[in-house]
Amino acid sequence: MHGSRTPLVKWMTAFRLVSNTAKGINAVRLQAAIGVTYKTAFAMLRKIRRVLVQSNEREPLTGHVKGGLRYYGRYMNISPEANGKLQPIVVAASFSSGWNWRPAQIKMNHISKAYLPNGYLLKIGIQDYAERYVHPDAKSVFVGRGRMLLNRIRPLPELFADAKRWINRTFRGLGPRYLQTYLDEYCFRLHLVLRKEPIFMRLVAVCMRPVARQPLRNRSLPFTS
Repeated sequence: MHGSRTPLVKWMTAFRLVSNTAKGINAVRLQAAIGVTYKTAFAMLRKIRRVLVQSNEREPLTGHVKGGLRYYGRYMNISPEANGKLQPIVVAASFSSGWNWRPAQIKMNHISKAYLPNGYLLKIGIQDYAERYVHPDAKSVFVGRGRMLLNRIRPLPELFADAKRWINRTFRGLGPRYLQTYLDEYCFRLHLVLRKEPIFMRLVAVCMRPVARQPLRNRSLPFTS
């Protein structure tokens, strides 16, 4: 957080609050916790989350990648794709082997509705997802085209449900503009929990040394679908 006029001790408190996996932190709560204006609190959290987005983009999925489709929002119709307010999310994870159901890393990525003209993810959408978020050396890539296929890949449905509860509890719901940012924040903490690494120390490290975005692009992957 170079060049900030906010005292370092306030930044450290913000890092500690963002690191908490049990409770989320929004600008109103941060404002009260460290004694700054709402505008300052909002700007601090925005800077932190921008770095977390960059950090997630620098760590693509590896090994055996499995995932599927979910929607963020309240279901108002039997057919979720018919509801314009629902946001499609690809939930995917890295597994060390094809039969190991303990994920090593998880990503939740908001995708374009153009890839779901009939409620099923087009193959070009899967290709675009893999180019952005999967390492070129991944051993296999499977992303289910329909919403129900994710139910076969435990514990991804449960983790996405937990992410939704955290977002709704902390921010009272989100629109598409900021959804990806908060999914990245959730996955950043989750990834460290899976690796049994201290969240606070890692958060301080990535925030003190932000790196420019370097999206991964890969056009030759071993697909299964």
